[in-house]
Amino acid sequence: MRQTITTKIRAVLKGVSGTIAAALMTGERSAIPEDVMTAIRDSGLAHLLAISGLHIGLVAGIIFFGARGLLALIPPLALRFPIKKWAALAAIALGGLWIALWRLRWRYWGLAGGLALAISASPPDVLVDGQGRLLAVWAGDGSVAVSNLRRARFERGVWLRRFGLEDAGAIWPTTGTSPDQRLSCDVKGCLYRKRGQVVALAFGEAALAEDCWVADVVISVVPVRRACPARIGVIDRFDLWRDGDAAIWMKEKSIRIETVNGARGERPWVPKRGKKKSRSGT
Repeated sequence: MRQTITTKIRAVLKGVSGTIAAALMTGERSAIPEDVMTAIRDSGLAHLLAISGLHIGLVAGIIFFGARGLLALIPPLALRFPIKKWAALAAIALGGLWIALWRLRWRYWGLAGGLALAISASPPDVLVDGQGRLLAVWAGDGSVAVSNLRRARFERGVWLRRFGLEDAGAIWPTTGTSPDQRLSCDVKGCLYRKRGQVVALAFGEAALAEDCWVADVVISVVPVRRACPARIGVIDRFDLWRDGDAAIWMKEKSIRIETVNGARGERPWVPKRGKKKSRSGT
Protein backbone atom coordinates (compact mmCIF):
# COMPACT_ATOMS: atom_id res chain seq x y z
CA MET A 1 0.00 0.00 0.00
CA ARG A 2 2.86 2.35 0.82
CA GLN A 3 4.44 1.83 -2.60
CA THR A 4 1.06 2.28 -4.33
CA ILE A 5 0.49 5.63 -2.64
CA THR A 6 4.02 6.74 -3.53
CA THR A 7 3.53 5.79 -7.19
CA LYS A 8 0.22 7.65 -7.46
CA ILE A 9 1.63 10.81 -5.88
CA ARG A 10 4.63 10.84 -8.20
CA ALA A 11 2.34 10.28 -11.19
CA VAL A 12 0.51 13.50 -10.39
CA LEU A 13 3.45 15.61 -9.18
CA LYS A 14 6.43 15.26 -11.48
CA GLY A 15 10.08 15.75 -10.67
CA VAL A 16 11.49 16.75 -7.31
CA SER A 17 8.14 18.05 -6.06
CA GLY A 18 6.65 14.59 -6.48
CA THR A 19 9.46 12.81 -4.67
CA ILE A 20 9.26 15.21 -1.73
CA ALA A 21 5.47 15.01 -1.60
CA ALA A 22 5.68 11.21 -1.56
CA ALA A 23 8.27 11.34 1.22
CA LEU A 24 6.03 13.59 3.29
CA MET A 25 3.02 11.31 2.79
CA THR A 26 4.58 7.85 3.08
CA GLY A 27 8.06 8.41 4.49
CA GLU A 28 9.69 7.01 1.30
CA ARG A 29 12.77 9.25 0.89
CA SER A 30 15.03 7.13 -1.32
CA ALA A 31 14.01 8.92 -4.56
CA ILE A 32 14.91 12.42 -3.31
CA PRO A 33 18.06 13.65 -5.09
CA GLU A 34 21.12 13.93 -2.86
CA ASP A 35 21.57 17.65 -3.52
CA VAL A 36 17.96 18.28 -2.50
CA MET A 37 18.43 16.24 0.69
CA THR A 38 21.56 18.25 1.42
CA ALA A 39 19.62 21.49 1.00
CA ILE A 40 16.89 20.20 3.29
CA ARG A 41 19.42 19.27 5.98
CA ASP A 42 21.24 22.60 5.67
CA SER A 43 17.97 24.50 6.05
CA GLY A 44 17.15 22.63 9.27
CA LEU A 45 14.00 20.98 7.86
CA ALA A 46 15.18 17.36 7.84
CA HIS A 47 13.17 16.66 11.01
CA LEU A 48 9.97 17.21 9.03
CA LEU A 49 10.79 14.26 6.82
CA ALA A 50 11.65 12.19 9.87
CA ILE A 51 8.17 12.64 11.34
CA SER A 52 6.34 12.65 8.01
CA GLY A 53 4.29 10.12 6.11
CA LEU A 54 2.41 7.52 8.08
CA HIS A 55 3.56 9.14 11.31
CA ILE A 56 1.42 12.21 10.56
CA GLY A 57 -1.60 10.01 9.84
CA LEU A 58 -1.00 8.13 13.07
CA VAL A 59 -0.75 11.34 15.09
CA ALA A 60 -3.91 12.74 13.48
CA GLY A 61 -5.75 9.51 14.27
CA ILE A 62 -4.55 9.52 17.87
CA ILE A 63 -5.66 13.14 18.29
CA PHE A 64 -9.08 12.42 16.78
CA PHE A 65 -9.90 9.24 18.70
CA GLY A 66 -8.23 10.46 21.90
CA ALA A 67 -10.16 13.74 21.92
CA ARG A 68 -13.41 11.98 21.07
CA GLY A 69 -12.87 9.37 23.77
CA LEU A 70 -12.15 11.97 26.44
CA LEU A 71 -15.18 14.06 25.49
CA ALA A 72 -17.38 10.94 25.50
CA LEU A 73 -16.49 10.42 29.17
CA ILE A 74 -18.30 13.66 30.01
CA PRO A 75 -22.05 12.85 29.67
CA PRO A 76 -23.33 16.48 29.51
CA LEU A 77 -21.04 17.13 26.54
CA ALA A 78 -21.51 13.76 24.83
CA LEU A 79 -25.31 13.99 24.94
CA ARG A 80 -25.73 17.61 23.91
CA PHE A 81 -22.90 18.55 21.57
CA PRO A 82 -21.28 17.16 18.38
CA ILE A 83 -18.11 15.84 20.02
CA LYS A 84 -17.14 13.93 16.86
CA LYS A 85 -16.92 17.26 15.01
CA TRP A 86 -14.84 18.76 17.81
CA ALA A 87 -12.39 15.87 17.57
CA ALA A 88 -12.25 16.26 13.78
CA LEU A 89 -11.46 19.95 14.21
CA ALA A 90 -8.51 19.03 16.41
CA ALA A 91 -7.20 16.80 13.62
CA ILE A 92 -7.77 19.56 11.06
CA ALA A 93 -5.75 21.91 13.27
CA LEU A 94 -2.80 19.54 12.87
CA GLY A 95 -3.22 19.78 9.10
CA GLY A 96 -3.36 23.55 9.37
CA LEU A 97 -0.04 23.54 11.21
CA TRP A 98 1.39 21.48 8.38
CA ILE A 99 0.23 24.06 5.84
CA ALA A 100 1.75 26.85 7.91
CA LEU A 101 5.15 25.15 7.82
CA TRP A 102 5.25 24.60 4.05
CA ARG A 103 4.74 26.78 0.98
CA LEU A 104 4.75 24.42 -2.03
CA ARG A 105 1.68 22.78 -3.60
CA TRP A 106 2.07 19.51 -1.74
CA ARG A 107 1.54 21.32 1.59
CA TYR A 108 -2.19 20.74 0.99
CA TRP A 109 -1.72 17.04 1.67
CA GLY A 110 -1.78 18.13 5.31
CA LEU A 111 -5.51 18.69 5.01
CA ALA A 112 -6.28 15.22 3.75
CA GLY A 113 -6.61 13.44 7.09
CA GLY A 114 -8.49 16.23 8.83
CA LEU A 115 -10.94 16.77 5.98
CA ALA A 116 -11.66 13.06 5.78
CA LEU A 117 -12.55 13.06 9.47
CA ALA A 118 -14.70 16.16 9.08
CA ILE A 119 -16.62 14.62 6.19
CA SER A 120 -17.20 11.46 8.20
CA ALA A 121 -18.87 13.62 10.83
CA SER A 122 -21.70 14.54 8.42
CA PRO A 123 -25.11 15.02 10.05
CA PRO A 124 -27.76 12.26 9.74
CA ASP A 125 -30.60 12.27 7.22
CA VAL A 126 -33.30 11.32 9.76
CA LEU A 127 -33.57 11.96 13.50
CA VAL A 128 -36.18 10.90 16.04
CA ASP A 129 -36.13 11.74 19.75
CA GLY A 130 -36.29 9.14 22.49
CA GLN A 131 -39.96 9.75 23.26
CA GLY A 132 -41.23 9.84 19.69
CA ARG A 133 -42.33 13.45 20.05
CA LEU A 134 -40.09 14.97 17.39
CA LEU A 135 -38.75 13.88 14.02
CA ALA A 136 -36.42 15.72 11.64
CA VAL A 137 -35.25 15.08 8.08
CA TRP A 138 -32.55 16.61 5.90
CA ALA A 139 -34.06 18.58 3.00
CA GLY A 140 -32.64 18.77 -0.51
CA ASP A 141 -31.75 22.48 -0.23
CA GLY A 142 -29.57 21.99 2.85
CA SER A 143 -32.26 22.97 5.35
CA VAL A 144 -34.06 20.74 7.88
CA ALA A 145 -37.75 19.92 8.29
CA VAL A 146 -39.05 19.08 11.78
CA SER A 147 -42.37 17.42 12.53
CA ASN A 148 -43.40 19.85 15.29
CA LEU A 149 -42.30 23.39 16.13
CA ARG A 150 -43.86 23.40 19.61
CA ARG A 151 -42.77 20.13 21.18
CA ALA A 152 -39.33 19.09 22.42
CA ARG A 153 -37.77 22.53 21.95
CA PHE A 154 -34.54 21.58 23.72
CA GLU A 155 -33.99 18.54 21.51
CA ARG A 156 -34.84 20.56 18.42
CA GLY A 157 -32.23 23.17 19.35
CA VAL A 158 -29.56 20.49 19.86
CA TRP A 159 -30.40 18.90 16.52
CA LEU A 160 -30.25 22.19 14.63
CA ARG A 161 -26.81 22.88 16.12
CA ARG A 162 -25.76 19.43 14.93
CA PHE A 163 -26.91 20.40 11.43
CA GLY A 164 -25.14 23.76 11.74
CA LEU A 165 -28.42 25.70 11.44
CA GLU A 166 -30.22 28.33 13.50
CA ASP A 167 -33.75 27.36 12.43
CA ALA A 168 -35.44 24.51 10.59
CA GLY A 169 -36.06 26.36 7.32
CA ALA A 170 -37.93 23.59 5.47
CA ILE A 171 -41.64 22.93 5.94
CA TRP A 172 -42.88 19.56 7.16
CA PRO A 173 -45.99 18.80 5.04
CA THR A 174 -49.08 17.77 7.02
CA THR A 175 -50.38 16.12 3.85
CA GLY A 176 -48.84 15.99 0.41
CA THR A 177 -45.21 16.18 -0.67
CA SER A 178 -42.36 18.50 0.26
CA PRO A 179 -40.89 20.78 -2.47
CA ASP A 180 -37.81 18.55 -2.85
CA GLN A 181 -40.04 15.45 -3.28
CA ARG A 182 -38.20 13.63 -0.52
CA LEU A 183 -40.91 13.73 2.15
CA SER A 184 -44.51 12.69 1.51
CA CYS A 185 -47.09 12.59 4.31
CA ASP A 186 -50.70 11.75 5.08
CA VAL A 187 -52.65 11.47 8.33
CA LYS A 188 -51.12 8.03 9.02
CA GLY A 189 -47.47 8.93 8.61
CA CYS A 190 -44.71 9.93 6.20
CA LEU A 191 -42.24 8.39 3.78
CA TYR A 192 -38.77 9.90 3.40
CA ARG A 193 -36.86 8.97 0.23
CA LYS A 194 -33.21 9.60 -0.52
CA ARG A 195 -30.65 7.85 -2.76
CA GLY A 196 -33.05 5.04 -3.54
CA GLN A 197 -33.67 4.27 0.15
CA VAL A 198 -36.99 4.69 2.01
CA VAL A 199 -37.59 5.42 5.68
CA ALA A 200 -41.21 5.26 6.93
CA LEU A 201 -42.34 7.43 9.81
CA ALA A 202 -45.48 5.82 11.22
CA PHE A 203 -47.72 7.85 13.53
CA GLY A 204 -50.07 4.96 14.31
CA GLU A 205 -50.70 1.26 13.76
CA ALA A 206 -52.80 1.94 10.66
CA ALA A 207 -49.69 2.96 8.73
CA LEU A 208 -47.77 -0.23 9.48
CA ALA A 209 -49.78 -2.53 7.18
CA GLU A 210 -48.29 -0.75 4.14
CA ASP A 211 -45.08 0.81 5.46
CA CYS A 212 -43.61 -2.47 6.69
CA TRP A 213 -43.56 -3.75 3.12
CA VAL A 214 -42.34 -0.69 1.21
CA ALA A 215 -39.76 0.84 3.56
CA ASP A 216 -36.17 -0.12 4.29
CA VAL A 217 -36.52 1.21 7.84
CA VAL A 218 -39.74 1.79 9.79
CA ILE A 219 -39.80 4.31 12.64
CA SER A 220 -43.00 4.03 14.65
CA VAL A 221 -43.97 6.38 17.47
CA VAL A 222 -46.31 3.65 18.76
CA PRO A 223 -45.40 0.07 19.77
CA VAL A 224 -45.17 -2.42 16.89
CA ARG A 225 -46.80 -5.67 17.98
CA ARG A 226 -47.08 -7.30 14.56
CA ALA A 227 -44.54 -8.84 12.19
CA CYS A 228 -42.91 -6.05 10.19
CA PRO A 229 -40.54 -7.26 7.44
CA ALA A 230 -38.82 -3.93 6.73
CA ARG A 231 -35.53 -4.68 4.95
CA ILE A 232 -33.18 -3.05 7.48
CA GLY A 233 -35.34 -3.05 10.60
CA VAL A 234 -37.91 -1.39 12.84
CA ILE A 235 -37.52 1.27 15.51
CA ASP A 236 -40.72 1.56 17.56
CA ARG A 237 -41.80 3.30 20.75
CA PHE A 238 -40.24 0.60 22.94
CA ASP A 239 -36.92 0.81 21.09
CA LEU A 240 -36.84 4.58 21.53
CA TRP A 241 -37.56 4.16 25.25
CA ARG A 242 -34.78 1.53 25.50
CA ASP A 243 -32.11 3.10 23.28
CA GLY A 244 -32.88 6.84 23.23
CA ASP A 245 -32.72 9.19 20.23
CA ALA A 246 -32.08 7.48 16.89
CA ALA A 247 -30.17 8.84 13.88
CA ILE A 248 -30.17 7.39 10.34
CA TRP A 249 -27.66 7.97 7.54
CA MET A 250 -28.90 6.93 4.07
CA LYS A 251 -26.18 6.00 1.57
CA GLU A 252 -26.39 4.73 -2.00
CA LYS A 253 -26.27 1.06 -1.04
CA SER A 254 -26.54 1.05 2.73
CA ILE A 255 -28.27 2.57 5.74
CA ARG A 256 -26.56 3.22 9.05
CA ILE A 257 -28.51 3.57 12.30
CA GLU A 258 -27.11 4.88 15.56
CA THR A 259 -28.82 5.40 18.91
CA VAL A 260 -27.81 7.40 21.96
CA ASN A 261 -27.38 4.42 24.26
CA GLY A 262 -25.72 2.39 21.52
CA ALA A 263 -23.10 5.11 21.03
CA ARG A 264 -22.54 5.48 24.77
CA GLY A 265 -21.80 1.78 25.23
CA GLU A 266 -21.70 -0.13 28.49
CA ARG A 267 -21.34 2.57 31.13
CA PRO A 268 -22.76 2.97 34.62
CA TRP A 269 -25.11 5.81 33.63
CA VAL A 270 -26.50 4.04 30.53
CA PRO A 271 -29.91 2.49 31.41
CA LYS A 272 -30.45 -1.19 30.64
CA ARG A 273 -34.06 -1.74 29.67
CA GLY A 274 -34.30 -5.24 28.24
CA LYS A 275 -33.50 -6.67 24.84
CA LYS A 276 -34.86 -5.78 21.41
CA LYS A 277 -37.28 -8.35 19.99
CA SER A 278 -37.27 -9.48 16.37
CA ARG A 279 -40.23 -8.34 14.27
CA SER A 280 -39.17 -9.79 10.93
CA GLY A 281 -41.97 -12.31 10.95
CA THR A 282 -39.65 -15.01 9.60
